[in-house]
Amino acid sequence: AFEGCTSLTSVVLPNSITVISEALFKNCTGLPAVTIPNSVTQIYKSAFAGCTGLTSVTFNAANCSSPSSIDLAWFKDCPLTSLVIGDKVKSIPDYLACNQTKLKKVTIPNSVTSIGDYAFYCCTGLTSVTIGNSVTSIGDFAFRGCTGLTLVTIPNSVTSIGGGAFDGCRNLRYMQLMCTTPPSIISSNSIPSGTLIYVPVGAYDTYKKNAFWSGYTIVEGNVVMGNDKGGGSFGGSGSGTKADPYL
Repeated sequence: AFEGCTSLTSVVLPNSITVISEALFKNCTGLPAVTIPNSVTQIYKSAFAGCTGLTSVTFNAANCSSPSSIDLAWFKDCPLTSLVIGDKVKSIPDYLACNQTKLKKVTIPNSVTSIGDYAFYCCTGLTSVTIGNSVTSIGDFAFRGCTGLTLVTIPNSVTSIGGGAFDGCRNLRYMQLMCTTPPSIISSNSIPSGTLIYVPVGAYDTYKKNAFWSGYTIVEGNVVMGNDKGGGSFGGSGSGTKADPYL
């Protein structure tokens, strides 16, 4: 309907629509921002692809299905710098922000229970991600190739981390796990091998006995960033606490 309308600079989607059609706003290069309302349950392929001026998206769709592949992602070739996820959203769709290299920060609200496959794949500019405390699953390759991440905190609610979820995050030095029970891991390439894994005080032995987590350096306590050696420190005590080798 609006494909190639290069002079379109504003669009308001009412909270009564449930479907955004295939390529509806494709190549609307003058469109700077869009809000996806709560009522939307289906966005078809390439809905906003090629909107090269689109830098800001507010995603409020509480329950929305995913595109079928990265090539057909809704926001393909859109240089997003801002992605706001509404507090009614229950799941992050697959491929939502894949390849958004200009995106620096993402906050996933407490309403979200799952992060889809490839949701933030190759967001190389992403330096900060906050995962809400209701998320139970992180999908396959969800943060793969996010080379700007140095620290990720996994809330206690997470029970599974998908295959390759943090694969290729070569600067991910620290992962803070708030989970007393080790989350299940689908494959060995889910987290870079050199990442230090910080766990709750008293959980060291549980992680070291786990078939997957035992291969990592486990530290009890909390990461403290920004010391003069560029490493981390930890709080906590008790048997099994291991020192951070970067200190």
